[in-house]
Amino acid sequence: HAVRMSHVVQAAVRAAMPERMVGRVARVAADALLEAWPADEPNAWLTASLRACVISLQRTTGKALWAGRCHPVLMRAGASLDQVRLNTAAVSYWQDLTAVSDRLLGAAHEDTLAAGHRLAEAYLAAGRVGEAVSAFQWVLSSQARALGPEHPSIIAGQIKIGRASCRERV
Repeated sequence: HAVRMSHVVQAAVRAAMPERMVGRVARVAADALLEAWPADEPNAWLTASLRACVISLQRTTGKALWAGRCHPVLMRAGASLDQVRLNTAAVSYWQDLTAVSDRLLGAAHEDTLAAGHRLAEAYLAAGRVGEAVSAFQWVLSSQARALGPEHPSIIAGQIKIGRASCRERV
């Protein structure tokens, strides 16, 4: 269920690997993790292990999982935290993912907006309504610049902000 390798051996393998190969290997590993991930997450230890593998892969491969877009396994790991209601961990994860996506892909990129939206939802789940409203507003303003103010997703975003604001007042 787990493959363990000494940090020394890991470092030696990475040092011997050509730089162009790191990205390919990282994407293959990320694809394998995504394929192994069960849809309904019935086994807590398995999904916790998969999330740990994603975090380890992120640490060791740097930008390799960000070749023009956010690799789907990064979104899946965050969704897993949401699904099992690890709200504090989910907020932290989505904050980091949104910041990296913003830095590497830009604020208007669909992956950045998706991560920002997930961050807002995580704030709501954690009871941090004011921060959720701010995050929803950030996503909405970025979407409006990219899509125009009359786009259906802008209207849906305005409704979310309204609902979140109502929760704040209650």
